Amino acid sequence: MLAIKGFPEDRKVTIGDLAKRLLIRHHSAVELVNRLVEAGLVQREPSPDDNRQVILELTELANQDLAELSAAHLEELTRIRPLLGDFL
Repeated sequence: MLAIKGFPEDRKVTIGDLAKRLLIRHHSAVELVNRLVEAGLVQREPSPDDNRQVILELTELANQDLAELSAAHLEELTRIRPLLGDFL
């Protein structure tokens, strides 16, 4: 989900784009997207420019999950910040 979210907002993300970003084969990206769609986290939309392509979009549920995860990670980093200073 984060890989899709990381694309510029004005850019339409295809399965091929996702495969390249994740450094995986196209068919592996298809299977990953299938699982995300089944979980209600991604939706597929036909490309208006090319009928062979599918555009991927995060659902509201995915955006909420990413926001919650980001907040939890930020809280954890804030909590361990003093320890990180010792290691660095």
